[in-house]
Amino acid sequence: MRGRVVVAGGGPAGLAAAIHLAGRGLDVTVLERAAAPPDKACGEGLVPSGVEELETMGARELLEESECHPLAGVRYVQEDGGHATGRFPAPGGLGIRRSALTRVLAETANGAGVRITWNCRLKDHYCGREEVRLETSAGPLAADLLVAADGLHSPVRKRAGLLPAPGDGRRYGVRRHFHHAPDSDFVEVHLAQGR
Repeated sequence: MRGRVVVAGGGPAGLAAAIHLAGRGLDVTVLERAAAPPDKACGEGLVPSGVEELETMGARELLEESECHPLAGVRYVQEDGGHATGRFPAPGGLGIRRSALTRVLAETANGAGVRITWNCRLKDHYCGREEVRLETSAGPLAADLLVAADGLHSPVRKRAGLLPAPGDGRRYGVRRHFHHAPDSDFVEVHLAQGR
């Protein structure tokens, strides 16, 4: 490998991959179809290994105190009120909005020399013997490696024939933000019967 890497997808996974690749001396470009870091419904939290990774990349220190909340563990609550609680090992978890996480990862990637091209869609790619040729909305590119970090229903993986067998297709993302301190340092997951 000569060192030119294109990462398709500027979300947390793509940006983290780009930071690590740039740290190994590779020339990294991230292509993100959104015009700015998208704010999506997601788990909005990191388990201890994710917090450690954020610290290793140097991104944790860029978070403002108001952008995150320490999490001691997780509590699963059933409809009848029964619950099970598990405490996280050190350093604990971290509640964080995806928009804040993506912002600090993008800042860290920029600082590592990664080029991030917002509002750029990867239209197609062709894997040749010597390089990967890419057709983007900003024009053609060439790379030695293409990383598909473009989401659950990845168009890159689909074009390459790498998607798993389809499930029933139903997925739901729900989130709620509050403007007051939480009653607990535990994430509560409420379980419901049926679908």
